Amino acid sequence: MDAQPVTIRASAPAREALGLVDDPDTAQQSFAELDGYTRINFITPYRPSLVAGVVDFRFGPGATDFWGRYADFLDPGDIGDYEANLDAGIFATGTIGSWLLTAAFNSDRALNERCNDNRLYRDVQNCEQTYPTYGDSSTTDFLTPSIDSFYVRFERDSQIVGYEPDFFMWGDYDTAEFSRFSQEFSALNRQLHGFKGNYTFTNGLQLTALYANNLRALQRDTIVPDGTSGYDFLSRRLILAGSEDIFFEIEELNRPGTVIERVRLVRGVDYSIDYDRGAILFNSPVSSVDANPFGPALVRRIVATYQIDGDDDDGDLFGGRLQYNFDTSLDSPSWVGASAIIEDQGAQDFSLIGVDALLQLGDSGQLVAELARSSLDNPTTDEEGTAIRVEARGNITPDLAGTAYFRETDSGFRNTATTSFRAGQTRWGGQLGYNLSRNTQLQLQLDRERNQGNEDLIPTTLDQIINQGLVREDGATVNNSITTDRAGLQQQYGVMTGN
Repeated sequence: MDAQPVTIRASAPAREALGLVDDPDTAQQSFAELDGYTRINFITPYRPSLVAGVVDFRFGPGATDFWGRYADFLDPGDIGDYEANLDAGIFATGTIGSWLLTAAFNSDRALNERCNDNRLYRDVQNCEQTYPTYGDSSTTDFLTPSIDSFYVRFERDSQIVGYEPDFFMWGDYDTAEFSRFSQEFSALNRQLHGFKGNYTFTNGLQLTALYANNLRALQRDTIVPDGTSGYDFLSRRLILAGSEDIFFEIEELNRPGTVIERVRLVRGVDYSIDYDRGAILFNSPVSSVDANPFGPALVRRIVATYQIDGDDDDGDLFGGRLQYNFDTSLDSPSWVGASAIIEDQGAQDFSLIGVDALLQLGDSGQLVAELARSSLDNPTTDEEGTAIRVEARGNITPDLAGTAYFRETDSGFRNTATTSFRAGQTRWGGQLGYNLSRNTQLQLQLDRERNQGNEDLIPTTLDQIINQGLVREDGATVNNSITTDRAGLQQQYGVMTGN
């Protein structure tokens, strides 16, 4: 496992943990499930130095290289000619001072190249799925993912215990450092290739920088599941293999932009995908409704972002983030950060700048604040917008707990690589819960929502469905508001809860 802090949860039925399974004196008593959390810091896996490689020189009849590409074997244009080829490949790992080096190079092909294509984050190739003869349950792992012919990574443990490792790399990577808990409007969730570096200074200031080349156009789709097994189709075909990010988003029914939960899905574990057809097959049926017996009705959406494969791959993306960490503990993490993303797609330019903070309020309170601004410029659109988010929660007294929030996005704000939101929406409100007794709680809630701007255009014609653009198109004008007030009691009856 890579060097990183990991949170581990352990749970057990209370009756079993306390040895009361067959105790008749406590058979009628209810016990909550016992659980606990701890944090483990995996350190950099320093290894003995290892260098392995091969240099291959071949001279002979053309189009007869059995170990070459399928496309070159028995190529009519090369039959009858003689050719000379010199190829080299190398893999190296080991320590250089306090740094761990992992590197690979292949002069003949991209490191991720499969039997018939190249992709981000190489998987096991079909031609490598041979009968295993190890006898020890060995598995295959790829330490040097790169969509081009070179990969390198220097890594070491941070100088401050508990912080993320320092590293500098060239290859395929994700953008986890740009999607913190305090980031929603300014977050970036993408699979990219290029340079990424992360370094933490001794005073706790963390600097992250990235550069991505060979960037394709990014597409975002939202799919409504129907609860049956079968393929769900994306709006585009010919997806850049390995570039997809797929999530389940749970939101309130008839309340667009009110995302309650977001779950990232893993290829192979949760779904399989046909990149040529843009077809996703989930490993189990996906329901459109999520159970929520003690609250508002919830619906599930499939949200997918991906790069479109094609000839236009000359885009560039630059990003940077500064984050000052006050505390990185499991119980009370806190930081302030600022990030910037600049994307150049030739005819389209996009920039996203944000500041965010996660602060602890006393022993049980928490404040999340974020301010983001985006700019989108292409031949059909020239928009700018700002988004604000403030959320606070905590215990006011031992028996009184509350939450409060304010969210506002301009109609021109854009970010397709983050959690779904509704441009032009303003929401504010709060909730209080007061314990009248050990089993009774009084609950009060206020929610105010106002929508302005334009709703997303829903494609209905054949041309709109086939020729969808890369940015959302405006539909009908929206100007409405809704206010929700709730008051109630929650009563606990043994293991049952009544509202």
